[in-house]
Amino acid sequence: MQFELSARYARFSPSAHNFQEVWISLCHEFLSTVFPSSSIVRMDSNEYGIDLLDQTTGSAYCCHAVDEPSSDTLSVDRTVASLEKAAQHRDKLRWQRYSIATNAEYSKDGMDIIKDRIRKLQIASEEVGFLGPATWNRLCSEYPRIVDNWFEYRIIVSKDVVKKAFEDARYYPKYVAEFAAQIDKADFKVVLTNNRTPIELVLPFAPQLKVKNLLDIGKVLLDLNLDATDFRDLSTSASLSVSVIVDDVAQEFSTQLADVPISSGGEAQIWIKIVWQEKSFDQTMPSDGLPTKDLMLRYIRFESPSLFDKCSMEWTKEFILGHTPGTSRTLSKTASVEEQTLARKEALVISGIWQKIRDLLPAGAIVERSLDSARRTSDAAFKDECFDSTIVWRSSDSARRTPVRLGASAPKAVAPGSSFAAHFVAYHPDLEAEVTKQISELDPKAMHRLDAVRTNWKIGAHVKVKVYGNDLIVDPEEDEFEWGGEMHILDFRVNVGNEATGSRDLKFDVYVENLRLKRIWMPLEVSSKSSDELQKRTVTSPRTAFASYASEDRPRVLDRVATLEIHCGLQVFLDCISMRPNAKWRELLPEMVLESDQLLLFWSKAAMASAWVEKEWRIAFNHKGIDGIEIHPLCTYKEAKLPKELAYLVHGADPLMVIRAHEEQVRTTTNTQDGL
Repeated sequence: MQFELSARYARFSPSAHNFQEVWISLCHEFLSTVFPSSSIVRMDSNEYGIDLLDQTTGSAYCCHAVDEPSSDTLSVDRTVASLEKAAQHRDKLRWQRYSIATNAEYSKDGMDIIKDRIRKLQIASEEVGFLGPATWNRLCSEYPRIVDNWFEYRIIVSKDVVKKAFEDARYYPKYVAEFAAQIDKADFKVVLTNNRTPIELVLPFAPQLKVKNLLDIGKVLLDLNLDATDFRDLSTSASLSVSVIVDDVAQEFSTQLADVPISSGGEAQIWIKIVWQEKSFDQTMPSDGLPTKDLMLRYIRFESPSLFDKCSMEWTKEFILGHTPGTSRTLSKTASVEEQTLARKEALVISGIWQKIRDLLPAGAIVERSLDSARRTSDAAFKDECFDSTIVWRSSDSARRTPVRLGASAPKAVAPGSSFAAHFVAYHPDLEAEVTKQISELDPKAMHRLDAVRTNWKIGAHVKVKVYGNDLIVDPEEDEFEWGGEMHILDFRVNVGNEATGSRDLKFDVYVENLRLKRIWMPLEVSSKSSDELQKRTVTSPRTAFASYASEDRPRVLDRVATLEIHCGLQVFLDCISMRPNAKWRELLPEMVLESDQLLLFWSKAAMASAWVEKEWRIAFNHKGIDGIEIHPLCTYKEAKLPKELAYLVHGADPLMVIRAHEEQVRTTTNTQDGL
């Protein structure tokens, strides 16, 4: 796996007392990012057997983790106990799919026990799925900033370890002693990265040494063997070609580091290229050293240019919703010999890198310790680094990392041509109550989004915040501060354009040391109605709703309505349930549309063609306005285009509904082919 999600590399927040808590929070953040329209809440797993519940789709998640996935074993008994509790509370919580999210794999015997228990609990196999390390690794590649928030893969390497690496690289003792002396005298460090894993090694080095010396050290510390691997069943073999990249330029091996555009604390990268050959052989393949230009252009820091990255996020979303038990994303049987060879070799390379790092780190240590386990008291080379830098061992307060929570505040609704105050806040989590009080006093009617981002900063980190949005003029456009470890509130005056209308996003871009860390979105509704009226409409939740749908969609609508009733407290009027037999429905339905607080429009091809559905939404639109209608799409908007009056309500198709529609279509096609 490209990423190792273990306690060894985890950043522990004050609210996370163990890695299990970190794992639940990580899963929560990933799922909320993949499904931004979802409503995912934390649950008490001890009572319900569920850690996370998506109230939008009815998906339940049981998050189990081990500290060291490479050696620790997942507890099957714990998973079975969670399943039993979840089954016991299924009717109450109305969950529809149950996912077991883990950072390690179950043994074959363990998986058999879990599947057997699923059958005995009378849970359909398609309703339970396993989201294992492969799924989370794909998400890590897609959202590296989330990984940065929760894991630290930068490791300090001691001079003794570098000296030992020269010896392991088979340098003559004379040169080992000479190079060690040069490193001792030099106040110089190199951050050595690679294009296959997120690992960053901070090496003490000397500028008079050559690029080849740095490459040799990197090969030892990352366990990069250039010998060919023979895959006899494929009649192929594969080997590695490695080079050193600085500022996207491959460096000549004979060049001294002093002549390379890199300063102390700068980054050099080992570019690992896999070379394959159709006919298997046993001798060592020569290395051409330099990556091709097209690979360089495709390279992204935390993404490996691998076959595994061909698995798109669309597939990941489908997998999370579909939950095929025991399924892992592997190369298809139709994959070419080349694809199979490169995939196998890459898996061996990545596995070897992680194993070597585990061997280097002291037993039981976490990444914040240097490789020789010596706690350092000073490090002038990284004096000016403040954010996401090497773990620096200094006793001064400026070296101390503190947990940080980021948030923002703005009205939910504004009028064209108006102005309003928006606020950005960074604070220590212990001060959340005080922050809530202060920001509420600044604007009681605003929407306050606290704890939107979780990160860790060093005292003294330079932070800049830029605020902007379409048809929005912000004064000042940006503001800045130095993180002091407690609380900072920034004020911005926002002027709305006279012609602005509809939905707008007020964006807060947060930069730390001139590197953009996060973006916080605050949605705005711009309407000619008064701001006070809009605020009242926004904060008042509907209590009753009328379900408008085509009869062909009734099975899916019933499921969706049940979820809304249990989780949102809505009383939903359904013609097939709420009406008495022989009722005069032609007269009654328009009346119920008017009496309900909101119209739930379940949109599909059938709904688009239904005269009654159109009549119902037009009644709601004419009497309640666009705010009185909520769209629940049952297909994509390409398949069923919304009327222009409702186009403003487009937020994206409900993924669960789309998948169910597809499943029904497949079943219908299959039955037709079978003559049923």
